[in-house]
Amino acid sequence: MTNNFFADNWETLEKLALKIVPHFNMIKGKIPALDILKMFYANIDKVQKNIKFSDLTQCNKQNCSFCCHDTIMGTEFEMKALGDYVKENKIEINQHNLEKQLSDEPLTFAEKACPLLKNGRCSIYEVRPFICRTHNIVKGEDFNKCARGTATDAPTEEIRILELEAYPMALVLSDLKIARLIDYL
Repeated sequence: MTNNFFADNWETLEKLALKIVPHFNMIKGKIPALDILKMFYANIDKVQKNIKFSDLTQCNKQNCSFCCHDTIMGTEFEMKALGDYVKENKIEINQHNLEKQLSDEPLTFAEKACPLLKNGRCSIYEVRPFICRTHNIVKGEDFNKCARGTATDAPTEEIRILELEAYPMALVLSDLKIARLIDYL
């Protein structure tokens, strides 16, 4: 189980993240934020390809969007850049879900869906946030235990890769402001 992943690996994760921070700080403000994120995203995609990440999980093979029914969080730097991308590219937003999520009202499962999901698919997949690239990925044998709409108490084992978790941690160490994507749409 990954319940203690961050505690068990904190020193290694911190070292990896701290190697990224100076690079981030050097280019921050000099090139557009989205270009910085695309470089980081490309590095994550490369690590995933090198370790054959898609072979480790069944989620992407099932066209599942269950994990997209939650608050999408990240650093303010990332969420603002992605919000700007959505506006500049005139990407359609599910206004109903956006308004419900910005309110304090209780939400149904459907209303918790990311406002950028369209027919169960991510409309910003190429620039999806770190959290969407590295989180809530379950191992193949655990896929049937995933709560996908029929919540169970059966735990699932999420895949955690230090090299992947280091990038969002580097942004947190540099930016230190956590934000919701919906606040920038």
